[in-house]
Amino acid sequence: MGFLFLLLTAFICFFVFIFVRKFWNRNGIFTLGICGAIGANVYNSITYPVLDFGLIFGVDSVIYTLFIFCLLTLIQDKHSNASTVLLYSTIGSILFNAIIEILATLSSQNTLDNSNLNNFIASLASAFATFVALILVIKLFKYFSNKNVNIYVNFSICILVASIINSLLYFGITTLVSQSFDLNTFWLMMAGSYIGKLLSTIFALIAWFICSIIDKKCSKNKTEFENNKKI
Repeated sequence: MGFLFLLLTAFICFFVFIFVRKFWNRNGIFTLGICGAIGANVYNSITYPVLDFGLIFGVDSVIYTLFIFCLLTLIQDKHSNASTVLLYSTIGSILFNAIIEILATLSSQNTLDNSNLNNFIASLASAFATFVALILVIKLFKYFSNKNVNIYVNFSICILVASIINSLLYFGITTLVSQSFDLNTFWLMMAGSYIGKLLSTIFALIAWFICSIIDKKCSKNKTEFENNKKI
């Protein structure tokens, strides 16, 4: 049952993406991307596991894919500078939030326990994994674009590469520092993460297809409007 809610989350997220891109454009995509990245650090398969089919899924696989898709969309829509700002803003937000969490815990409890330290390390791991994965993928996406690679293929490859790098680094670091390291749990989370990101990528491609249809219709209407003005 939990897996169905995961699919519902993916549907809602990418439906919102279509709406935001249409009516809020660059600023909306930027905001949605940061929400996805920050949310992935909170609603992940460690803190909010979704147990189904013998695997461990997490909402983070959906909303982190949304973040990657938003960043790549900014590049595709000729807002390359905004995509770079999105990346560094996201990393800064993750790190700042981690520091605030530590300070809030100290203010409230006057001490830190292992869970607090593990959360802080997880945030550091997330920031590091995001930086490494997205710096490489931004270059890869631009390279494929310059080579006129089909946009759907480009999106698919880049989201896949970013997901593999991010998951390996993030889950690798967080699992190694955990006091209850379990190799089996690690692989169950990895498998669930990749399946979730694969399904989310499919939703992303469908969203882009719908966005393309909307763009063409808007362009056609604009052309007809300009032609009517000339007449």
